[in-house]
Amino acid sequence: MNAKSKDALNLYYQWFGERARSLCGKPAVINKPSATHCAACGATGRLHSANGQAGTHSFCDVCVTVAGSYHGIKRPGRLGAGWSAVITPESAILSTGNEGSNGAFKGLPNTHVFNNTVQQSLIKCILSPPEPPFMLVAFGNSSPTVCRQLRASYSKELIYISGASIQRVDAGTVRRCVSAINDANVPQSLLAAATSSVLTIARNVTTGHAIERAKKTIANAEDKHPGITEIIRSLPLADTLDYKWINACAYAKY
Repeated sequence: MNAKSKDALNLYYQWFGERARSLCGKPAVINKPSATHCAACGATGRLHSANGQAGTHSFCDVCVTVAGSYHGIKRPGRLGAGWSAVITPESAILSTGNEGSNGAFKGLPNTHVFNNTVQQSLIKCILSPPEPPFMLVAFGNSSPTVCRQLRASYSKELIYISGASIQRVDAGTVRRCVSAINDANVPQSLLAAATSSVLTIARNVTTGHAIERAKKTIANAEDKHPGITEIIRSLPLADTLDYKWINACAYAKY
């Protein structure tokens, strides 16, 4: 586990600590001499496995909560796919699109549980992040190594989304571009056509006819919505992660 993962795990533990076991239904402590280290972070000490049975992997108090269904705890007694969390040293905001599951964690002190999809939760944090440091986690299914893929964010301008993979989002650019799109009231379909055409020209890996069509599409978009050319030139290319979040945030529906 590298230094950034350790820092993030420390922040996670700073908030959850011993309470972490409450998020996974308090799995039984295993008693098997061969299980000496947490499969996720390598910590020694108290380890857990599904129903107290030592399997391929065993986890410490904290890592067991982010290992998803790998440790065999069924929902709603765990944070798995469909759950997200915004974690600060003072509080945690948990979200799930499954309203029937959110009651499992409402008893935790300083924990706020909302009925939102993962996408909605991530968008809200990107557009209006808490004061750093904080963690934004999109929980998944079985993953014994997810703790090695945790990242803390120390700025509102650069936000890491932890989960099955680590997403590095230039949130400052996302918010600036979303504001420009919303101020100009650009239709989503028109923006998609124009940005796709800009990508075609920028990559220059297609035929001359395709490039000419792309230029015509951009010109038509400018005719329909004057000023859109200036906006799309300020955006990241359409095949980038930041553009994905610009598009998602600009046209989000709550």
